[in-house]
Amino acid sequence: MRKTRDSFEVMEYYDTIAPSYNELYGDEQLSKYRGIEDICKGAKILDIGCGTGLLLKYLRVVGADPRLYVCLDISREMLERCDECKESGAVVERVASDMELASSLFIEKFECITLFTVLLATYDIRNLLEELIRILSPGGRIVYTILGSAASCPLGHEVRRLGRMEVLCIVDNVPQT
Repeated sequence: MRKTRDSFEVMEYYDTIAPSYNELYGDEQLSKYRGIEDICKGAKILDIGCGTGLLLKYLRVVGADPRLYVCLDISREMLERCDECKESGAVVERVASDMELASSLFIEKFECITLFTVLLATYDIRNLLEELIRILSPGGRIVYTILGSAASCPLGHEVRRLGRMEVLCIVDNVPQT
């Protein structure tokens, strides 16, 4: 999927922009969450690439607080700026890790797994999603976006396009093992 060096470069980039991330990208990111509140309300959520916790902020504003929110990000600086993580009424855990390790880090099952603005169309997305299904509760869903001009949903179905370069997808109706 990615090389370790690329992961290190991603971590360095987000560590650098963390202080201004919400100002630079906050409105854009919040607009992507529209329509997923019913999926996430009262759920156990794993938010991969959570950044500064904007998804949790959105869910709180629209009254769709999760029961558990696990914020996983490769950047410790982004996690440190997750103010919502500190103030939420939900049980919140912050985990510094690469997304490729997510399915091996948890024995707990999640009802909703999100990956917003972390997947490029060039990644082996199908393999990653199939790994994440292992930690998905029966009836759970994976909500993700893919970046790239040729972006399409390799698993699940398209919900809507987010401009020319990004698509929002949902994996549901997953057969349980």
